Order: sequence, then structure tokens, then C-alpha cells
Amino acid sequence: VNMDTTDLTSFIFAYRIQLILSIIALLINLIICLYSFYIFDCYNPHTTMWKTQLIIDIFISIGYIFDSFSNFKLLENTLFSTTTTTIN
Repeated sequence: VNMDTTDLTSFIFAYRIQLILSIIALLINLIICLYSFYIFDCYNPHTTMWKTQLIIDIFISIGYIFDSFSNFKLLENTLFSTTTTTIN
């Protein structure tokens, strides 16, 4: 897909996709994390590392959500301000 750097709507579309995929990834990670933490088994270092990796992955997903949402809002405001400027 060719994205025109002067057209902000293509960037807004890209950040919408990133936001949607980040929310889906967060939900999947939460489901896996809840499942893995409620399985009561003996202590295993690999299981502990895997659970820690799940928690880190959840924080990364939340970071992607914040990043895409803030950039999405910034681009939306920029697009709105340039539209009103050209109309006036």
C-alpha cells in the first residue's frame, strides 16, 4: 500500500488499524494471562518466565494503544484545523 505523506487520512487509517490490533492483542494476552495464573501447578522457572513475559506483553499492548490513540487524536485535530483554515 502506497501511503501519501501529505494526506493525513492515510495516517489516520494506519493508526486506527494499529489501535484495533493493539486492543485485540491486549484482550488475547489478558485471556491467556488469566488462564495461566489460575492454573495451580508446582513451581517451574520456565512457567514463571513465561508468566512474566505475558505481563510485559500486556504492558507493551497498552503502550501501543496509548501511542496509536494519542497519534490518532493528534492527526485528527491537525486534519480538522487544516480543513477549517482552508475553508476560512
